[in-house]
Amino acid sequence: MQGSRTACRIKPETIGPQTGGNEAQMIEKTPPRLSFWKKAIFGMGDIYAGGGQQLVGFLYFFFLTDVVGLRPALAGLAMLICKAWDAISDPMMGVISDRTKSRWGRRRPYFLAGTVLIFLSFSGLWLPFRFGSQLAIFAFTLLVWLFHETICSMVLVPFYALGGDLTADYNERNAIMFSRLFISSFSVILAAVLPKMIVSAFADQRAGYALMGAAFAVLFALPWLLIFYTFPERGRQTSIDGTLTVREQITEPLRIRSCRQLMLLFICGYAAVDVMSGVFIYFMTYFMHRTNYNLVLGALLIGQICLLPVSLMLANKIGKRNTLILGYAWWILLIIGMAALTPAMPKWLIFIAAFLMGGGSGTAAFIPWAIFPDVADVGELVYGVRREGVFSGFLTFSRKCASALAMGTFGVAIDLAGFVKPLTKTVHGVAQSITQVQPEAVNWVIRGYLFLMPICLLTLGIFIARRFNLTPQIHARIQAILLARRDAGRGPAPSQLEIDALSELLIGGRQMAKAKE
Repeated sequence: MQGSRTACRIKPETIGPQTGGNEAQMIEKTPPRLSFWKKAIFGMGDIYAGGGQQLVGFLYFFFLTDVVGLRPALAGLAMLICKAWDAISDPMMGVISDRTKSRWGRRRPYFLAGTVLIFLSFSGLWLPFRFGSQLAIFAFTLLVWLFHETICSMVLVPFYALGGDLTADYNERNAIMFSRLFISSFSVILAAVLPKMIVSAFADQRAGYALMGAAFAVLFALPWLLIFYTFPERGRQTSIDGTLTVREQITEPLRIRSCRQLMLLFICGYAAVDVMSGVFIYFMTYFMHRTNYNLVLGALLIGQICLLPVSLMLANKIGKRNTLILGYAWWILLIIGMAALTPAMPKWLIFIAAFLMGGGSGTAAFIPWAIFPDVADVGELVYGVRREGVFSGFLTFSRKCASALAMGTFGVAIDLAGFVKPLTKTVHGVAQSITQVQPEAVNWVIRGYLFLMPICLLTLGIFIARRFNLTPQIHARIQAILLARRDAGRGPAPSQLEIDALSELLIGGRQMAKAKE
């Protein structure tokens, strides 16, 4: 224990490479770098992860309240129930993925199954059934939403875990996540701009929503066949620890300080992203009195694509943590500026503000996922085996919690403020929706959620990021230690003092003692 106490006083900047040429020799044993096309194919998985979640986060709540006619409070309740289910399904899927044994590996069987199930679950969300009572609409909504969330867990948890298996190099992991988020940004733009165009092409918007949902379901489902055939799993990642119970494997990531911090960063960043996406349509429709909300959101996402390479460059130069802090601070300043928008302001000013905000939202989406494989390395450092599936399950759950935090309470808030749902008129057999003027209290709730909540969340994210100790230098030492373990006898054995120092810095002394037991 004396050694542990000494290790606790070691500062992050004092831990650095100590093995000289031998470390360089060990790092050369890592797998070859991925080609541009393989990175692009892997990134295609985020067409579903990014575009699907964007479309649901941006439009589905509005679809339920203004097209299906479900009360906002009931829509928020359905979302909260689904996220409660995710608290079970996401971590459990991580354990199932880590323990899967098949001729295709641990992750790939779920990609194959997903090609059909993604189509069924996503298209089912947009079936505009109109039942006689609010309870019946709520029950159907809850059923299809739970099915959709379950399929998301089944496919995305193994997909995110596979990303940590592809390479151990710090900068190449950044490049892989950049590829994911770059492709994701294009799918998010499609999900933001095209749905309104498709729906508007139909006289009956209910038919438009159904066709739109089916079209995007095809787009989200097809890439998984390509991913399945492109990425055979590497043998060294197939070790499965059977000594822990399922409950212990599910709770294990929470014992790691770095993982807890990363989960909070996910919630802060993605809750800010989702609240901007989900509430924005209400802001443009009921406060700004404009119908081009899809184009303004498209400007934000184009800004995200254009500024994403800056985030990658900064992550490689100053580290992921510092890049995240800068991105959050930039976004806060722009949100404060955007809060001054009024209906009388010119269109071009709104588009410029949205474009610039894309830099902050892109950083919030990119950096936490780029950090994820590094945190999985911390888990291997302590427990001796890789469990990216369990870690991925928790982070996927954190991502979905962000949506629940953003929109679940929003639905209750505007309902209590007196939200007036649109009128539905049938003209020559075609259903038409007519929006109503909202009470001033509803507009205050909309503006509060759109501006005040993201500022609070991003400020908390900066506070957490400043205490996140997994720097590039520390990660290089972790990789050297892990490579020495995997290739025992080929390089100098790391000292126990250094391992304890790293473990207590990233995990905590109390949890490190439990791991040793």
